[in-house]
Amino acid sequence: MEGEFFGVVLGFSILCFAWSIDRTKHRAIAPFWYCLGGIGFLWSLFDLVNGHEIIDITYLLVAVSMMLISTRIHSRTLLLISTFALLGFLGYFTEEYFADVIGWPLALMLMGFMLIGVSAYAVKLGRGIKKA
Repeated sequence: MEGEFFGVVLGFSILCFAWSIDRTKHRAIAPFWYCLGGIGFLWSLFDLVNGHEIIDITYLLVAVSMMLISTRIHSRTLLLISTFALLGFLGYFTEEYFADVIGWPLALMLMGFMLIGVSAYAVKLGRGIKKA
């Protein structure tokens, strides 16, 4: 089994474990496991799809899905991890596909607006978690 695939499976397992802990009286340690599992899952998934031009955009869908899942399970830690993953992927994507074109400055400006939008959305989701 490749290391990236093993990391995806292990990270997802840790996320499931954290979700189980979060539903018990020991929920105080769940954020640590959400952080560890989220970083492991998203990092390994990025390594798995990196270099495959057709499927690397699926990472964007996974990161946004993790943001939405974090609001359903009321985890600010997972929201923070998935937001950083999304921002990092946007930086990678613009450098990979727009660095050698004339529109690179426009792509940077567009990415800045997208980062502002993603940050505002993350704050909105965080407030929704706080209310729940």
